[in-house]
Amino acid sequence: MDQEKYPFLADMEKTFNEKDLNAFQEQLITDLSLNGFTTDEVAALLFSTMKIVLSQKENKQMLQKNFNIDIEKLGAEGVLAVQQALLEGYLVKNNFVS
Repeated sequence: MDQEKYPFLADMEKTFNEKDLNAFQEQLITDLSLNGFTTDEVAALLFSTMKIVLSQKENKQMLQKNFNIDIEKLGAEGVLAVQQALLEGYLVKNNFVS
C-alpha cells in the first residue's frame, strides 16, 4: 500500500503487530466518530464484521467440526450467541472474570 496516500497504515500495522486491543479500539472509535457513524450503524458494522470473520474458511470449519454450528444457517441471534461465547472464553482466559 502507498504510505503517502494512506499514512495511517503504519500505525495500523504497528497496532496489529503488537496486538494492543486498547490502542486498536481507540483508533476504531476515533475513526467511527470522525466519519459520523451513528450507534445503529456501528452495531450493524460490528455485527457484519463478526459474521464475516465467522464465515472465513478456518473459522467456519472449526465451528462445524467442534460445535456442529453451520454459520451460514445462523441468524442474528445465533451469530450474537457465538460472539458472546467467544467473549466469555476470552474474558476467562485473560483473567477478567473468575
